[in-house]
Amino acid sequence: MGTVAAFTTAAIAKIIADTNVTVAIDELVGNDFAIASGVTVVRGPVSVVGQRAVSSNDTLTLVNYLFDIIHQLADPQDSAAYLHGDAQADQLSLSDPAFWRAVSGVFDIVEGGEPELTLPPERTGNIIEYRISVTVALEP
Repeated sequence: MGTVAAFTTAAIAKIIADTNVTVAIDELVGNDFAIASGVTVVRGPVSVVGQRAVSSNDTLTLVNYLFDIIHQLADPQDSAAYLHGDAQADQLSLSDPAFWRAVSGVFDIVEGGEPELTLPPERTGNIIEYRISVTVALEP
């Protein structure tokens, strides 16, 4: 049976393994954290949005995840290079339903919960941040 904690661990591991993200931050830290220059981190609040019966014995837990991808520019002049390089490649990967179907414990993407860029890249000082949202059904 897929659990929210197991999905979170597997999703973060896959993001770090398959993208330019290098570190995960606990969402409970809030905004009080430092990112080293040139480093990209991921954090994300998860919420259980319901359950769906698939048989008389099995139900699927439906989970919505908002992954914040945060990058500390090494040089303020590097924003265009980052946005058109690593950030664009990562957004393409994270917006692909196949990426999420390959996460351990995922049964499928929930209809209407396909991965999408819900917060386009925003820059504040040397920080660029964007958000990917996805809703998955965990394995029974």
